[in-house]
Order: sequence, then C-alpha cells, then structure tokens
Amino acid sequence: MAECARTIAEFSANESHDNPIRNTYVYFAETLDKLGALSLKQSRSEALTPKEHEWLWDVSGKLSYMPRRLGDVITSDADERMALIADVHTDPNTGQVLEEASGNPTRIYVLAEIDGKPYLAQGGTYTYYEFKQPMSDRLTDEAWQEMLGKEQAPDMPDWTDVIFLH
Repeated sequence: MAECARTIAEFSANESHDNPIRNTYVYFAETLDKLGALSLKQSRSEALTPKEHEWLWDVSGKLSYMPRRLGDVITSDADERMALIADVHTDPNTGQVLEEASGNPTRIYVLAEIDGKPYLAQGGTYTYYEFKQPMSDRLTDEAWQEMLGKEQAPDMPDWTDVIFLH
C-alpha cells in the first residue's frame, strides 16, 4: 500500500515541492512504512521505545486530516459512512455477482505487550462481508447502508468468527 501511495505521489508531482496532494501521499507512504516497521518489531517481541509509543498514540489523529489536505473532494452522504460495498466478480453463467463490503464499525480488543507487561488495548475496526447477489440487483453503497440499518445484512464469513464476537 505504501508503494501505491508513492506512485500516486509521483503522478501528482509538479515543479513545486509544495504540492499538497503529492506531500499528503508521501506522508501516507512514510506513515505506512513506519507502521510496518513497528509491527515487525513487535512481532519479534522487541520493546517499542517511549517515542515510538507516543508516535502510535498520535498517528490516527494525523491520518484523519489526510482527506482535507487533498482539497475539495466531491462526496455524497453515503461516502461519509464506513459501510461501503463493491462488486468484485461477475459470473454471467449464474447471473450473480460477488459483493465485498465493509459494515458498521465495531470494537476490537488486542492483547499487547508493552515494556514486558501485557495490556488489553481497545480500538475500532471494520466489519467485513462477502456474499453473492443477483446480477440484476447489484447493491449501491446507499442500498447496502440501508440493509445494515434495517439489520438485513447477511452473516459475515465463517473465518471472521475468530475475530468478531457475534
């Protein structure tokens, strides 16, 4: 993903180094690189420094400003919600499409070791759905969000059972 952000930054480059789109994508790529490095460090049971912990506390706030730094973006009310859907495969033989969707946000709890002590961390995460839908009734973000609001969403895939408490 960091490489994708760097590629977008390259396409956005012009003679000025003050290009907000380029600078935003460069910052995003650098942030992803640092998150990857910290994740790798933790996976090797290496302790994070106090400075690294402080950076992690602040990174979500910094990332939340990214869309505004990109300028005016035309969005709809549906774009402002977390729940989005996309057709990822069409099977004309069966007349169905495979839909993948994010649902409403939910809590996630993670056991994290900090300075040799276990802590229970809490945060937010996306819920995930994948299901078949008739080709003639492809879902829009608005229709998907309405289904969620009426609690008519299909079950999440079985493999998510180890992640989410249903």
